[in-house]
Amino acid sequence: MKTLVLDVLRRVVSWRGALLAFVFVTGFAGFALGGVTAQRPTLADDPLTAKLYYTLGLFVLAGIDLGMPSQGPALARSLLWFAFFAAPAVTAGAVTEGVLHIFRADLWALRKTRSHVILAGCGRLSMLYLQRLKEKRPNVPVFIVEKRGDNPNIPLASARGAHVILGDITDDAILASLSLDRAARVMLLTGDDFANLDAATKILATAPAIARKTIVHVGDLRFARSLENTRVAKECVLFNSHQIAASHLVESVLVPHFAKTPGCDAIVLGGFGRFGQTVLGELHTRKSHCMRTVVVIDEHATRAYAEYCENAHHRETIAPELIDGNLSDPRVWARASDKCATHEPVFVLGSNDDGANLRTAVILSKGYPDALVVARGFGSSAFARELAKDQRFIALSVGELLADSIPDRWLA
Repeated sequence: MKTLVLDVLRRVVSWRGALLAFVFVTGFAGFALGGVTAQRPTLADDPLTAKLYYTLGLFVLAGIDLGMPSQGPALARSLLWFAFFAAPAVTAGAVTEGVLHIFRADLWALRKTRSHVILAGCGRLSMLYLQRLKEKRPNVPVFIVEKRGDNPNIPLASARGAHVILGDITDDAILASLSLDRAARVMLLTGDDFANLDAATKILATAPAIARKTIVHVGDLRFARSLENTRVAKECVLFNSHQIAASHLVESVLVPHFAKTPGCDAIVLGGFGRFGQTVLGELHTRKSHCMRTVVVIDEHATRAYAEYCENAHHRETIAPELIDGNLSDPRVWARASDKCATHEPVFVLGSNDDGANLRTAVILSKGYPDALVVARGFGSSAFARELAKDQRFIALSVGELLADSIPDRWLA
């Protein structure tokens, strides 16, 4: 709620403050220049403090206790006549805006709505979920709580039929206004893991009945694994978008490829963040016997692999070759080539730089015409699909994988 109030103040203070100051100066100048009202004939002789008080009173009593301007210089009377009309108008405008703010259409709609879906955040993940939800249930009421009033996805959310409420999902007042006890589902999908978990904890305290229908996104995979025994993890549903996408990739693309290739394979992971770590973990669980060589390339490969081992629930049967370097560095790929020379290589390029993944995929597809090359990106790109078709590699859209992997029960 604090964020909401500050956002409103930023929008109105520039012109509202200037108008208020102008009207106040006009009224005070009218009194100071000798303006006199019908019920205060001696006002011209009063001290400036009294005239200051009378000017302030115009915004509250509209000059009713003073009477109308009746005497004094023409300029003074003109200034007073303007202030007598303008001051109450400024006050009425502020009061009206405050009332409308309290009874905004989106919050008022919540008071009458049930079986609605609440989304936290207007990011890419929320837009992806909103699209799938509206495809399956076009008439379901959706309310999105977004902290930033300048989020570029707000128009898109509104176009898809969602009501956008500016505010902080962790704010108690905002949560209290969402009619959580009548909601069908809560999707906490902001890019701030702690905000998602904080909101989930408060929901558990205020609306425990919806706990199992509260979906919490935790982007930090290492952090997500450490939450397994917490109350939020036990009573709500925690998930990691990259984990879902990576699992889908392994099951639908990599495992079928391994089944068709004779002998053992070498897999090269370009980028070892959340996505790459999950791919390796899924491969170990499903098809580790099909891999003889694993190469990990990342600017911080050694540290990232140490973090991966710290939180892995299994022991890797294959010690990977760790190469600390950038995907764009030819020396990195020279080292990787030496490790893959005797095997059928599979390249999974999943760094956080979608452009680097695409550029590297083009180079690898030319250098290894028989290899499986997968380049990860979040959004669906017509250019990437066309380039992948021409150069014979797979342009993988995490967004599309997530869309295909969203459980139907999350849309019910």
